[in-house]
Amino acid sequence: MKKVLSILVVLMMLIGVTPTKIYAEDFEQMGNKAMNSYDKVESTLANVAEVSQDAQNHINIKLTKNIKGRLNFKIKGAYIVFDANGKTIDGSNCLEAICLEHNMGITLILKGNGTYIRGSNYSVFAGSGSQENNNENVIYIQSATLKGNPGVNGNGKIIVQPTDGNECMVTKDGENYFSQSIWSEEPFKNEDLHHTGTAADHVFVIKQVKHTHVMDQEVEKSEYLKQMATCVTPGIYYKSCVCGYSTKSDAAVFYTNALGHGYTKKIYSAFLRSKASNCQEHDTYWYVCTRCGKTSTVDFFEDTQSSGSHQYASELKASPTHHYYACTVEGCASVNNMEKHTASKWIIDEEATTSKEGLKHQECTVCHYVMQTSTIAKLNPEVKPTMTTENKTETKKQETKDNQTVKTGDPTNILEAMVLLVCSVIAIVIIKKRSERKE
Repeated sequence: MKKVLSILVVLMMLIGVTPTKIYAEDFEQMGNKAMNSYDKVESTLANVAEVSQDAQNHINIKLTKNIKGRLNFKIKGAYIVFDANGKTIDGSNCLEAICLEHNMGITLILKGNGTYIRGSNYSVFAGSGSQENNNENVIYIQSATLKGNPGVNGNGKIIVQPTDGNECMVTKDGENYFSQSIWSEEPFKNEDLHHTGTAADHVFVIKQVKHTHVMDQEVEKSEYLKQMATCVTPGIYYKSCVCGYSTKSDAAVFYTNALGHGYTKKIYSAFLRSKASNCQEHDTYWYVCTRCGKTSTVDFFEDTQSSGSHQYASELKASPTHHYYACTVEGCASVNNMEKHTASKWIIDEEATTSKEGLKHQECTVCHYVMQTSTIAKLNPEVKPTMTTENKTETKKQETKDNQTVKTGDPTNILEAMVLLVCSVIAIVIIKKRSERKE
């Protein structure tokens, strides 16, 4: 084998071709190429790739040659499918092999098992997304060999993307790094996305391998729903594969708990439990489920805005100024038909005598509440006539106490005195005439 190689080298030197020259002729020397439109992409890559644009304005690039240089995409909002077609992009004389410029919001799909050789920074780079419309720069890698760490800035992302029926396998320096059967936004460790210099000289190989579906994932999503859970019955879901695929077979299902009733308060006659029997009670209602409409047979609530009727007494009650009918329900202070008292004339309770005062009162003519009481003055003693031993009529008067005074303003006493006076005068006249006859 060594002899064969030596012979090849000698032959190459004889015809004036060196290995370096062969490498140079196999790669298209591009340098740093910035492309800000589809037309620019088409013209820049005319000699190294097939470029087209579909009805969705997706830019499709398929390499036909190896490239030495840097492809810098600066088309805002572009969606680019980059098929390396087994070719190599050598960015060793630039910053990186492929770059998504900052603030562009570009989506780039890398497929076709291309090789991307790191420049002074990274192998491939996704700059920060657009601040204007909050779009992200994202590189989705389906298959590639990255000779050197990938890099991101700001909210830029690099994501491995498995294709239908496949699993995306990633190795780092020949050892298994991770595998993805579904999209993941964080497949690379942070240290592998930001290191530069010699620490970034790792080799990552991303490739698609046939994926075997295993229905062992229990994911509660609408696409896997077989039967929705109700208040009393469990939900049923089809199991799925980690890649998201589901056979939707009854042999691979899982169950979720019944929802249980979600009771709430609704004041409708259909949910009435009991009517208030008096003014201190409220109507009560059963709780009702918001999902199925079923009423509880245990839990209920009071409608505090409702109440029963007052139960007024048949007999009047009275205060110092009014009479009314009071509610007899315990705890209720309600009254009905309240009216002011109507005073009667004075009513004698006990007659007055000469030795004792009398009593009288006024009461309400409606409820007979005693409004006020008073006393009646004692009566004055009577005056009686008596005869003397000299047959002269004298007026006998009862002695009065020193501290007793004769009440004035009583016409009865004056009349008695006048009668006594007249009688006395008549008696004197009769006695005098009899005396004159004897003489």
